Amino acid sequence: MVDIGRNDPCPCGSGKKYKKCCMAKDEAKQHTVLEKEWTKSVKEFEKEKKDADEEAAKNPGQTPKPVTHPTSSMKAPRHNAPTAPKMTMPRKSGGGA
Repeated sequence: MVDIGRNDPCPCGSGKKYKKCCMAKDEAKQHTVLEKEWTKSVKEFEKEKKDADEEAAKNPGQTPKPVTHPTSSMKAPRHNAPTAPKMTMPRKSGGGA
């Protein structure tokens, strides 16, 4: 799949820019997919925690295995923010008019 830029022509063939045509629909689709994955991982976490709690109740002398929260395994993408170039300029010296 080719990455589509905001200002590129829309792939649907409407002749409009992608940001004015189909970008909102595509972002909404992606959001629903991410929401489904999130709820699935939260349910899995809750099930694992419940199973771990039940196991700990059965075996009070043993240390329970750690259960990690879904967010600990999901890594957020890191974006490099553009920065201004660093330049050193000499100060002006002398009198001014």
